[in-house]
Amino acid sequence: MGLLLRGADTVYALRFLRLLTMPWEKTAAFKAGVVDMNGERLKKPETKEERKSVGLFEYSRWLFLYAAACLFVISLYQGVNIWSFNYQDFGWFVFLAAVPTMVGHNIFYFLVKTLSATTVAAVPLGEPVISSVGAFFLFNEPVSLFVFLGGLITLLGVYIIIRNDVSTAIGALMLSIGL
Repeated sequence: MGLLLRGADTVYALRFLRLLTMPWEKTAAFKAGVVDMNGERLKKPETKEERKSVGLFEYSRWLFLYAAACLFVISLYQGVNIWSFNYQDFGWFVFLAAVPTMVGHNIFYFLVKTLSATTVAAVPLGEPVISSVGAFFLFNEPVSLFVFLGGLITLLGVYIIIRNDVSTAIGALMLSIGL
């Protein structure tokens, strides 16, 4: 089983590297005239087709490259040795980079391409509510009346935004079933 998982990881890593090294001329964004042959943005994607042509990897390449460069410059400025961490810490760094950061950014990027920006921006407002519920059940953290009421108001606001945004599939579904 371990050999099978290692093989699957290798195949995925090779596909990922191939996508990262794909020439810009072969991307949909280049064909739509959004980026040039060096990957530089020629214009801001305005139409839905242009936004859809900018793929996840075109977006992610620049996003994470700039983030890594900024963190490296900050570490140099602050005098932090980025190699002074122990071996176990790097596993956690990779986990944090892969799961919450990459998955979160990629989900938001996908949602912005398919849903309205208003809906996408409203949904993270429910995050503290979910965290409070998790803290209550996992750590027996008390939830005060004001926190509870604030959570209800927040969730009601998110519900109203999603329901009134009939341009999204979620809003249309909620209207069609009478919510």
